[in-house]
Amino acid sequence: MANAKILLIDIETAPNIAFVWGAWKQNVGQNQWVKKSHIMTFAAKWLDSDEVIYGETRTDNDKALVKTLYDLLDEADMVVAHNGQKFDLPVIIGRGVIHGFSPPSPYYVVDTLLTARRELRLVSNSLANLCEQLDLPLKSGHKKFPGFSLWSECLNGNPEAWEEMKEYNIDDVYSLEALYL
Repeated sequence: MANAKILLIDIETAPNIAFVWGAWKQNVGQNQWVKKSHIMTFAAKWLDSDEVIYGETRTDNDKALVKTLYDLLDEADMVVAHNGQKFDLPVIIGRGVIHGFSPPSPYYVVDTLLTARRELRLVSNSLANLCEQLDLPLKSGHKKFPGFSLWSECLNGNPEAWEEMKEYNIDDVYSLEALYL
């Protein structure tokens, strides 16, 4: 794809929140939902550019973020994402449908997770493990807010958590780019 516009992308989403009676194999009825997931942040980068495009919403209204993501997808000839086929892209398109957007223009997808599963036999195909095993730049990980606490603290409006989420999301795009190349 000579002269193709290649977009690297990663999203972070809010968790679904529901009333449930257990931890495993729960059927959640329509009247049990407290809040449904939305896109909290995204980081994107054109392969031939140093600039990272970042967006966030600190509310559950992700319409402006999704519009920006649709505009980027419309411009792209190829989209690179880790778990993009089953997560990032369906979430973006699904949120766009909810907001009444027409589908973006067609683009080719390179999913580094699917490529790793198909071509490599490593202990784990996570972005972090692939970068570690292949001696590529690693994402920063969670510093002050480990694991789920980063998402929880962001949803609670903690500005420090939002800064860490931004760094985490942007670092994922840099790691993704290194892995793709």
